[in-house]
Amino acid sequence: TALYISALGVVALLSISSQLVVQHALNQQASDARTINLAGRQRMLSQRLTKAALAIHSTPSADDLRDRLEELQTVTELWERSHIGLQQGDLELGLPGNNSTEVTAMFAQIEPQHQTMLSAAREILRLNPVGEPQPDRMLPHLNSILRNEQFFLAGMDKIVFQYDREAQARVDRM
Repeated sequence: TALYISALGVVALLSISSQLVVQHALNQQASDARTINLAGRQRMLSQRLTKAALAIHSTPSADDLRDRLEELQTVTELWERSHIGLQQGDLELGLPGNNSTEVTAMFAQIEPQHQTMLSAAREILRLNPVGEPQPDRMLPHLNSILRNEQFFLAGMDKIVFQYDREAQARVDRM
């Protein structure tokens, strides 16, 4: 009887342990999916930032300018927050921020482009108070965004694929 109870205890302990491991893996996969999604969205947001800056430069009417400035402001804030969240974590966005050394190095490689584009977008917003377009003064900042976007996009592509490889490796280990 004692041996039977011990065997059942071991089976119960193994069953509970395996469930804890499975739950941890499922939580990690949910986090991986969110991280990969937001990293992919960073590519789209950089393109929207560029599009909004181009639209501001070519918008003749004050009403259209106001809408474009609002779009650039919104996109810039979300792009910056997501960029920081992917690296450092953001509970509200569902980002853990626990990157591998490879991903950390990849983010370091695109940081100059990110900072240049972010600074240029902020300068465009500063130079274009509502109702007063300044296309000539914003041209150097627009060119700066255009020069850096392709490098940022290429770097984010690599990051997204690395996140995916790492998530797949965790699934395979499971």
